[in-house]
Amino acid sequence: MSFEGLQVKTLTANFSSIASDAHVALRVPNDAKIVSAYVTSYAGLAASDTDYLKITVTNLGAAGSGSTVIAEIDTRAAHENALVAKVAETMNLSATAANLKVAAGDVLDVFVDAGGTIAGDASVVLGYTFR
Repeated sequence: MSFEGLQVKTLTANFSSIASDAHVALRVPNDAKIVSAYVTSYAGLAASDTDYLKITVTNLGAAGSGSTVIAEIDTRAAHENALVAKVAETMNLSATAANLKVAAGDVLDVFVDAGGTIAGDASVVLGYTFR
């Protein structure tokens, strides 16, 4: 696969607190393809079905009404498990290639669903390519 002519940029959603549910909206500046998604937690989080994070990135489209899930991670014990402090953990990208394509002006909703007692902060970084 040739990456000649492609540029890679990032969109970052920072959460100053992940103690409760939170949303960050990101506007996509170019027609693009999402190629990576990572979450980093400053404090880390053990795998738990009681104290957990479910993070999803959803393309709401330009009108704000879309529901296409681009990436997700779930720290409950039966899923991806723990987040190691200060280590970028890979999020699961959609297996449907069309879901990874975004248009200039689309709004991406980065949603943190916090269950139980969670402390600290987190960042989600999305990598995308465009021409």
